[in-house]
Amino acid sequence: MTDKHNVKKQLERIGADVRFWGRSEANELPNILFPDEQIQHALNGRYENGFALFCATNHRLLLLDKKPLMLSFEDMRYEMVSEVDYTEELFSATLKLQTPSRTLRFRSFRISKLRNLTNYIQEEVSRFRDIGHGAKSMQQQQAPLQPSSEYFQNATQADVSSYQQPDFSQAIHPSTKYRQQHLNMRRRVPKFTPPVKPSQT
Repeated sequence: MTDKHNVKKQLERIGADVRFWGRSEANELPNILFPDEQIQHALNGRYENGFALFCATNHRLLLLDKKPLMLSFEDMRYEMVSEVDYTEELFSATLKLQTPSRTLRFRSFRISKLRNLTNYIQEEVSRFRDIGHGAKSMQQQQAPLQPSSEYFQNATQADVSSYQQPDFSQAIHPSTKYRQQHLNMRRRVPKFTPPVKPSQT
């Protein structure tokens, strides 16, 4: 929650016109914004459920729809946005945002403001993606290096090509005087059978 006077100054700074349309939604912003959150863009328009105020802050995207006895708002983080589409027509423009859970379409007659809003969203989405890739690469650099499967494969092929069968004929086991035979040369020990006792007649 933030101060109402602070929110009003932010809306005046970015040139958001909420004196008539969007006044009730703007009055709810102090109850939704974080203390360190700054509004970068705010625009009136329509979405699938009717009229709404669309805001872009330095942390997230907010869609507010305030009607009598009803308040609906959506919180969309920049890292959640997977696709940003902008379509411009003769008298209006449409912004389409795609996330893993939903698709938001916002239409406004203020074409230039919606275009600036779209550009800001694209920059923030790219920035958060770069931060995510940077953190991932940092974790990979800090992780211990593991030999790849290709290394093991090449090493095995090199060993096989240069492998020579060792001569076990002169190998002497250190703890015995008998020669140690190769596994393939060992003979199977006959199974022990107890002697048969003579029958008493």
